[in-house]
Amino acid sequence: MYIDTTPMRNRGVILPIALILMAFATTMIIAAGISIQRSSRQLNSYALLSDLRVGSNNLVEIATVFLSENYSDMPEPLEAQWEGFSEFVAFISSRGGYEGVLWQSAMSDVGAGTWWLLSDENLSEAADLNPLAEFDNRGVAVSRSGDKFSIISWVEKGAVKRYSYGLAMVDSLAQVPALILGDIDREFDRVTTTKQKGYDDYISSGGDWINGHAILLGDAIINSPNSDLPYIFSNGLTAHRVSFSPEKEDDQASYNATDTDSASYFVSLLEDKENQLNNLSKQIVFTDDNKNLFSDSTSTFSPDSLISFNLSSTDSYTITFPKDPTTESNDYDFIEVSCEAGDSGTTKYTIIIEAADHTVSLSFNKSVNIVNKNGNPHMIGYINGRYSISVFGDINIDTNLIYGDSAKDFVIATRKSDNPNTGPDDLTTLTKPIMSLKKVEELFRQFELDRDYLSLSALGGNVINTFGVGTQNEGNATHGVRAICGDVTALARCDESNENCVGGSFLFPDLETVISGNKTYTTKLSQLFVLGSVVGNSFGTDGSSDYIENFFVTVPSSGDSGGTSKKVFSLVGLRAW
Repeated sequence: MYIDTTPMRNRGVILPIALILMAFATTMIIAAGISIQRSSRQLNSYALLSDLRVGSNNLVEIATVFLSENYSDMPEPLEAQWEGFSEFVAFISSRGGYEGVLWQSAMSDVGAGTWWLLSDENLSEAADLNPLAEFDNRGVAVSRSGDKFSIISWVEKGAVKRYSYGLAMVDSLAQVPALILGDIDREFDRVTTTKQKGYDDYISSGGDWINGHAILLGDAIINSPNSDLPYIFSNGLTAHRVSFSPEKEDDQASYNATDTDSASYFVSLLEDKENQLNNLSKQIVFTDDNKNLFSDSTSTFSPDSLISFNLSSTDSYTITFPKDPTTESNDYDFIEVSCEAGDSGTTKYTIIIEAADHTVSLSFNKSVNIVNKNGNPHMIGYINGRYSISVFGDINIDTNLIYGDSAKDFVIATRKSDNPNTGPDDLTTLTKPIMSLKKVEELFRQFELDRDYLSLSALGGNVINTFGVGTQNEGNATHGVRAICGDVTALARCDESNENCVGGSFLFPDLETVISGNKTYTTKLSQLFVLGSVVGNSFGTDGSSDYIENFFVTVPSSGDSGGTSKKVFSLVGLRAW
């Protein structure tokens, strides 16, 4: 019997091959499982780190929102040194190689200050903190250096901690142009300089410099070629129509043309201003029936409050600004309001309006005379505090009005020498013109809104500047220098046809007489400085502005608050580790 053994040998080989394949497959599966497990752990770790970075960034952004409304209320002084700052610096310096070294160096100045540790109560004012509840630990520390804020946040989960750093800054944005006028009876010209009388840039002619955007809704005359326009309106000019000299000058593309109707525009401004006043809560209303409210002093409780003077038995009110505060030890953060009222109209009533942490708003139903404590129109009335004054009538300005921080800058600018040891500065009067254009530029550059602010609005009245023959009848004078800090507005009140109007003009009725001199004194250079803005239906249309040889207006370069500029708190940089 024959038996073939070959098939049996083939079947014996299959088993070991199958075992080998199974062992290999098992090994691969185990290896794949280990790899997946490792990848999963890494993914979980990456997810955690991502969550931590997102969380810390969110904390910086929430803190920015909170600080945008509360940065001016930061406690002074700040809290003690933040103990976690050295740990933060060590953490960021160990990452990124040389970049870490640079960050460590950048934090050296930040660490020198103290900190405001924001609480959950602070942060919850800006956002819902529930999405951040998953973290075991979180916090925000803020340090301030001038207008720069360092915001450091941290979050921690499962013993893993990550940080974010944000740099925030406070900037001022121009809110109102330097000049908004309708009709203007003035030929604008470039200020020219020569080398004489010890100056390299002696102001040798009449001329104007508007350091801020200018809007002229009427016809403007520029007594210069259009190439000089940037030297007159340094931030541009928007106008209805401009005529240059010589007449053949090509004025194309030298200014922004507008067809805005002047009358309608200023009617709208008047309505907006009156609506703002109506929206304020009348905290105190002075009338003939409650003259007993004239007491020692008062102020507004909040930015939404209004002190209203509405006496029918008086012809006008007087607002007195204090004199040089450096000469007295008293607190000069106030203005004085007075009037003669009563049945005979001769009883004098006086009240002190104290400054506050906010702008104090006042309204008057009759014309207002603004003077200084010394009663001399060439002396300085000091603005110490923030005041918004609205007058349903004329505003007669018979004084210089200067912010407390700016008076010394004015006096220095009038000096010929830059040597600080030229003798004591007279901070009570302003009679000398500034003869150096460079010093005018320095004055503009130094002007910032810090704590003080003034807004003067004549609603249905004129803004009238007098220099000695005006409201106080002080007699003639030879000084035509006037400085006003603040936003000054004169808006006309018109009938429905916008043809019969009252007010809205800037006038200088005695300036011609003042600068003509008298038997004792010679003629002086007349200069009008406005550190803020000028807004009105017309300017000097009675011809009085012709006697202003230099018209200088500037908006603030930066500052805290006010009408001409607006504070903006913004996050300019963010880095997470």
